[in-house]
Amino acid sequence: MTKNIVSVVLPKSNNAMSKAKEDITNILVNNGFNDISITEPSNKFKKLNFNLLINKLKNYKWNANNDVLVFQYPTMLGPIINNYTMDWVLKNKINSIVIIHDIDSIRFPNRKNYYSNLNNEINFFDKFNFIIVPNEAISKLLRSKGINGNKIIIMQIYDYLDSSILKKDDKFSINEQPFRVSFAGNLDKATFLSKLKDIKTPIDVFGDFTTEMKFPKNVTYKGSKNPEEISQYLSGFGLIWDGSSCDTCLGNYGKYLKYNSPHKLSLYIVSKIPVIIWKHAAMANFVEKNNIGFTIDKISDIDEKLSKLTMHDYDILLKNVKDLSNKLLNGYFTLEAVNKSIEMLGKNNE
Repeated sequence: MTKNIVSVVLPKSNNAMSKAKEDITNILVNNGFNDISITEPSNKFKKLNFNLLINKLKNYKWNANNDVLVFQYPTMLGPIINNYTMDWVLKNKINSIVIIHDIDSIRFPNRKNYYSNLNNEINFFDKFNFIIVPNEAISKLLRSKGINGNKIIIMQIYDYLDSSILKKDDKFSINEQPFRVSFAGNLDKATFLSKLKDIKTPIDVFGDFTTEMKFPKNVTYKGSKNPEEISQYLSGFGLIWDGSSCDTCLGNYGKYLKYNSPHKLSLYIVSKIPVIIWKHAAMANFVEKNNIGFTIDKISDIDEKLSKLTMHDYDILLKNVKDLSNKLLNGYFTLEAVNKSIEMLGKNNE
């Protein structure tokens, strides 16, 4: 059996847009997968990239019903290339696995294109032998749309590779209170940060924005950091919240937290800081189940929850975060999900 992963190489930047996919590719390549990589296609060169991908696939000596090909979705290739490629894979009887990062029809419901229709995405996913999803919420959604639950594997959380984490000291000693909160991410979709004047907890903010934002006095903007170094700057608790409101997560970005597995959750964990997350988020149950933080209904809950938190409570959360961070840094969840899929492929092909 040969194991392969198709990866689309994106330009390097200080945002973490491509890091989750890059990490999964690196984890699998380091564990025996071949990397079939192409660069992100521009509109001008989409046909060229399409031909490159198909030619690379055709150049492999595939063993029908035995070899494995892994895709990560969204692929950045567009629906025509996606569907043509998968039709070629099916025609040649190659086992296929898709790892879903986002569902565009839910993430961008106002876009008017092929993938603004959930059924189009569902039909594409259903072409694969197995579907790896980030959480139970997306698994439930796919099953409700007719996808066989037996072909769905839940990853639980994204791994996060970060060699710089080895240099990081623990962020708190017994005397360091009050607690701080860190927020990292795309600030354009986190305009609630400009409305935090009613809470006392100091908040450090990291990320890029295209529209200038004015922050209240308790919020300190710390600039944009590279995904490979930002863990050095985070402390206290990591906040997961999106949208324009401090009372609930509103708008497309806020509502998407009900399905999304934010990569910043993994970032906070490998940064060895516990997590504060909206209680209706898809990953809220994961945070509570693993006792790595707490959930909030509204932003103003942060002050009260932190005021009641003792250093003993924090140390328990910190220990759980440290234990989990070791798994993320070593690709545990990626390998568990992919290996389970391959094992089930073998049983299905017997």
